[in-house]
Amino acid sequence: MFSKRILLFDTITDGHHPDYLYNFILYYSEKTEVELHILTGKTFAVYLQQYFKDGILPWTNIVVHYIPQEEIQKIHQKSIFIRSFLEWKLMKEYALKLGIKKVLLMYMDYFQLGIIFSKKSDLEISGIYFRPDFAKNPNSFYSKIKKLILVKTMNSGHLKNLFTLEEKVVPELQKLSKKTKVCSICEPVQLFSLTEDKKISFAKIHQIPQNKILFLNFGYLDERKGIEVFLKACQQLSKDQLNSIALMLVGPIEKDYESKINDLISHVDGLQTCKMWGYLATNEIQITFDLADWALVLYQNHLGSSSVLVRAALAGKPVLGTDLGQIGELTNQRKLGLALDASNPADIAKAIIEIIEKRVKIYHSAIQQFANENSIEAFGNVIDSAI
Repeated sequence: MFSKRILLFDTITDGHHPDYLYNFILYYSEKTEVELHILTGKTFAVYLQQYFKDGILPWTNIVVHYIPQEEIQKIHQKSIFIRSFLEWKLMKEYALKLGIKKVLLMYMDYFQLGIIFSKKSDLEISGIYFRPDFAKNPNSFYSKIKKLILVKTMNSGHLKNLFTLEEKVVPELQKLSKKTKVCSICEPVQLFSLTEDKKISFAKIHQIPQNKILFLNFGYLDERKGIEVFLKACQQLSKDQLNSIALMLVGPIEKDYESKINDLISHVDGLQTCKMWGYLATNEIQITFDLADWALVLYQNHLGSSSVLVRAALAGKPVLGTDLGQIGELTNQRKLGLALDASNPADIAKAIIEIIEKRVKIYHSAIQQFANENSIEAFGNVIDSAI
């Protein structure tokens, strides 16, 4: 007999979503009194195979239910308005089938219209709200509409808990409703115990230099990630400066964008690049951060946070990133590295030169403190106690 049963629902199976689901698995593997059911896409089974034989979990209190990928694709092809209703309907069907009352929506942002216009049910809904960006520019039309939708969602009577990664907006969000409790959560990242031999072997396989300053750009590599502006900044460096640095590009990338980046790299003579396209195992991702000297978070027009901040901190590495949004605030306030105008190649080039010339102070104790605050246990405790 379990003390409580939870349904975790998420149809997005790329980006950081599989990592979040895996973190929930790790957390609840230690809480055998709780039964966790995960409802997600079939591609998550492939992700699990890197950790468990045939993707089968060894714990009896955690069950994964797979939605056919074709069904998810049909839903995702719809407009956000229709998708919100379809996913809400799908979640309710499975909750009823499994006899579960407590539901956690991994990406609550997409469910709001379904929540607002659906009939009252006996489900206890909690959700992670990833983009409270209306608080950044409250006077814009888009922000006012987004805030109005959230107000109606929180006052619908469906939503018990709202979790956000942005601690500073909690008071503002809580003012919107007395019916929904707002809690801040940290960005969870698992830390593996890796031998130096494994790191050296990985570096050799991927031809990662050990005598240069390594900049790492990790994640889904698209226009948002600031790869282009970094390469344009490198064009302003001297040959000697270029010879002292290297760039690691790690993550999935679309073919067209890969061609564009390769073309830009060809115009930066002297810059060594290490390309690891596609998804790496989570322990290999950690190795790339361990090997890097600086992690890049040069997001373009992004106001939210990024798990790169936490991954870098866990590896004890500073970040070079945007001064906008939560990334900029955390970088400056928590002394995680350098925050600057990520759209300006000249500013980035200046920062690279300062790093090369060792004119940048790195606050190692502050970085370690930030890492300590972003454990899987800290993340899970907040959510589990609220649900």
